Amino acid sequence: IATIVLGGAVCFAVALARARSVPLGPDVAWQLYVAGALLRGAKLGRDIIEVNPPLAVWLGIPTIRLAALAGASPAGAHGVFVLLLGLCSTLAMAAVGRHLAVLRRPAALAAFCLPSALALALQPGYELGQREHLAILLVMPYLLLLAARLEHAHISSRLAIAVGLAAGVGFALKPFFVLPLGLGLLQLQRERRTPDALLRPETLGIAAVFVSYVAAIVVAAPDWLGAAREFWPLYAAYRPATFFDIASRQGVVLVLAGLAMLAWASTRRAVDRSSCLGDSLALALAGFVLAMLVQR
Repeated sequence: IATIVLGGAVCFAVALARARSVPLGPDVAWQLYVAGALLRGAKLGRDIIEVNPPLAVWLGIPTIRLAALAGASPAGAHGVFVLLLGLCSTLAMAAVGRHLAVLRRPAALAAFCLPSALALALQPGYELGQREHLAILLVMPYLLLLAARLEHAHISSRLAIAVGLAAGVGFALKPFFVLPLGLGLLQLQRERRTPDALLRPETLGIAAVFVSYVAAIVVAAPDWLGAAREFWPLYAAYRPATFFDIASRQGVVLVLAGLAMLAWASTRRAVDRSSCLGDSLALALAGFVLAMLVQR
């Protein structure tokens, strides 16, 4: 575990240094700006029009506040936040992964977690901390936990609740992210075939986050609901994506996702027939690709 955490720290420290050499991506910069405006008393839906759900902005508020107290820039504080989140995600992956059939050996666990940390740290580039990036960091431990459930492995309730709460935040960052969650739960119900298959601590944690999030919007951002209802049709109608747009912007992602799914289908359980890690990751990949296409 110590080797994995140290290796993960190096990966995300390199990513942070790399991100500091380029400007923030426009979406991340906007989220931080809105978070700062909310701290100064602005109201979503009244002073600031933002059609996207407010969770990503709310997550930026503690970062902005701490940056002000420390005399640091919001961009730098945001990078440190993503670094710490990445380390926690790597540690949680290691804690859950050690229960999986193919990752029980320390070398195998490190061989999975360290490349995962490297990819999660460096792949986003200047979009470090974008909502999709935060979602993957928060959800990855849950995907391993889903594989553990499919393998009938025992996971402590405390760990499952912590992983479920984090995953709930990740899935709630965009409405479309319920697609990978739903595919995973359908597979779990299909494999377990019992009425209480979904009544697990992590699932209850995810549900608690969703319910709390809806309540928070109603209480803390009632004006956002009206503004989103009014402006979302305009936002959705702006430059509808054509086949050429999807091919040019997400073509590489679609090709890599297709190759990954092909590799999974051709080698499924070739090493260990009891392993469900590939199944869980493949379902998540399919769900996130669907989410990417639907929101276009």
